[in-house]
Amino acid sequence: MREFTIIAALTLVVATHAAGQYDARPVRFQESPATLGQLDQYIARRERERQPSSFSLKKLAEDYAAGGERRDSAEKLYGFTWLLGYRIDADRDVHLIGHVDPARPPLTLDVLTTAFRAVRDRTAPECSLDPDRDPNYQRAVVRGVSRATRFAEIMLEADYAMKKMALGTMELHLKSFEPYLDSRRRMLSAFQTESARQSNRWWFSRKDLPRTILREGPNESLVLLDKNPVILMTEAEIAGKFGSGETSREASFFADSFTKLMPEIARRNRSIAELLALYRVVDIALHLDALSEAELPHSEFFWMSIEAVTMVRPITLQPLIVPFMAVKVASA
Repeated sequence: MREFTIIAALTLVVATHAAGQYDARPVRFQESPATLGQLDQYIARRERERQPSSFSLKKLAEDYAAGGERRDSAEKLYGFTWLLGYRIDADRDVHLIGHVDPARPPLTLDVLTTAFRAVRDRTAPECSLDPDRDPNYQRAVVRGVSRATRFAEIMLEADYAMKKMALGTMELHLKSFEPYLDSRRRMLSAFQTESARQSNRWWFSRKDLPRTILREGPNESLVLLDKNPVILMTEAEIAGKFGSGETSREASFFADSFTKLMPEIARRNRSIAELLALYRVVDIALHLDALSEAELPHSEFFWMSIEAVTMVRPITLQPLIVPFMAVKVASA
């Protein structure tokens, strides 16, 4: 589904309004606590500064229902841009803990409601680029969430950005990052291979890894997530089809490298930063569903029609044709 072929040309569909990169220099995000002790210090510091370190889901539902400025604040999640975990108080209210970090892209109510709804409905949000009737295009397909959400738009924008990085058409200014096509040329040259035909697909996914720090108390419980389980996966086309699970050396190298460098890439590319924040929200929702006995607000806020939240503008797609990229290496 997410694929391109090195033959005569590479065709990639891009969003004309994609968020793209930051300025030339990478942005600096607020450092996230890695232990419960560090989290306690962070919360105490925010209290001394009279600044919020969390927000209540019940209050969020009430503010959204109230309309006016209160609804506006709720739709922007009070300025929170990165979630660290959550705590459940004695009244079983859920408080999402996080950063109000202006260096990060904004989080929206749309993303939160879509993530919670996907977990509630046991659907897996994903996007893919499928063949279109016009061979110069690929069709953007969204599954598991409404196509009319910012959540879906973030997935597509990150997918486009990742593929442009694979092609080497989006400069990251990151020395340790090597585009897929560069590694393909390098390996072809090293092995003196004449044939350059190869078709691969890449997609973002979640990997289950130890990341949950839990503290249970008599009146409240707290969960801190110290890692983000986002990885880039790949598969090679075999005999004209995908589904075998086999991978190519160069595509696997790119996927592994991208996964390792994703936090650094996010500091240089807004779309990837938004994707990581989206996955963190989904992870929070999954933890609440699996670990807690808290009752989420049974209000219009959570289970309203997604179309009533924040409608996004339609994505206008155009083909980006990359010149002939087949690599031929003369035999020795």
